[in-house]
Amino acid sequence: MYIKGGKVYKLIFFILFLANINFNFLFSIERRVITLAPNLTEFIFFLGLEKHLIANTIYCNYPERAKKLPKIGDLWNFDVEKIVEYNPDFVLASFSGNSKTQVERLMNLGIKVYTLKEEKVSDIISNIVFIGQLFEISTDEKIRSIESKLARLSPKKTKGRVLFLLSMRPYYSVSTNTFISDVLRLAGYENVVVSKVRYPMLGEENIAELNFDILITTTKFKSEESFIKKRLFELGKNPRIYFVDEDKISRPGPRIFDMILELANL
Repeated sequence: MYIKGGKVYKLIFFILFLANINFNFLFSIERRVITLAPNLTEFIFFLGLEKHLIANTIYCNYPERAKKLPKIGDLWNFDVEKIVEYNPDFVLASFSGNSKTQVERLMNLGIKVYTLKEEKVSDIISNIVFIGQLFEISTDEKIRSIESKLARLSPKKTKGRVLFLLSMRPYYSVSTNTFISDVLRLAGYENVVVSKVRYPMLGEENIAELNFDILITTTKFKSEESFIKKRLFELGKNPRIYFVDEDKISRPGPRIFDMILELANL
């Protein structure tokens, strides 16, 4: 069929226009989002949606590009007025990490807020799917990559009884009803701290009474390894000691699956 020059250009332009609409629809719809916690920022980058992220918190340091975004404060004292000025389409908040009072202030000022729970590792997968739905993108490939990592875990058997310490002097641990404890469980460990308090403070007498053969803490205490070993020995304990990246194990985001494999392979 013969089409005159001008009509050809118009037809090509129209086809490209439709193709561009379909391309954008397939990958994401335009949304302006602010994240109120580091793990939420990591979700956005994990899903390739960083072009939509207009601001985050001072603790959002991964990946490197997240550091360069405008900051709206920390997790508990974020600047509500500043967020309103940015006029985002919505804000992602953390159920356990953000101030509920501050989140309610945002909502009362007309800002749409989606609060994500992160009590168990399975919540991370649910959150990935949910964020994908917000942007109308498929998360199937990302979920398959996570499932392939989990499939590499050996059959469930207890690798050891673990005391996990978040801090020293005073000693703060994690109880069995925490996200970190669920990470330990999936990696094959038994958490010896059973308490209704999520992050109980332990005295040395408590540590002496606990039956554990592994101590896991964060790399920021690596320089104190000799002191830790000496003090535990004085308490009648001689556990294996492992140091892990604090951000990776404490943030309920997509990197946690690498952390689970790392723990499983200790």
